[in-house]
Amino acid sequence: MAHHTATQKSLRQSGKRRELNVFRLTKMRNSCKSVEAAVEKKDAKTAQEALKEAQSDLARAVKNDVIKAGQASRKLSRLNAQVKALATGTSAAPAAAQAKKAPKKSAAKK
Repeated sequence: MAHHTATQKSLRQSGKRRELNVFRLTKMRNSCKSVEAAVEKKDAKTAQEALKEAQSDLARAVKNDVIKAGQASRKLSRLNAQVKALATGTSAAPAAAQAKKAPKKSAAKK
């Protein structure tokens, strides 16, 4: 336990900061999940509204140093691609998921 008043104050501040950061991170994750859920249900209007909310939450998380700007940009880009694909009616399989699929091996090698 801290004995100095400055250290005690620092502990109080870091505890409050941690609670706020956990709240912001949870809110950001939930808003991203709501976009993905709307895309899963193929509801373009709800997905668009949820994307707007997610964009705001991601920007807030970056502003408050909860996540890095690159991470937010990457997440927003992927969500936007899913919503755009839903609106146009094309498939929005992520490139990473496509790259994981192994090519079929030829069984005729002898």
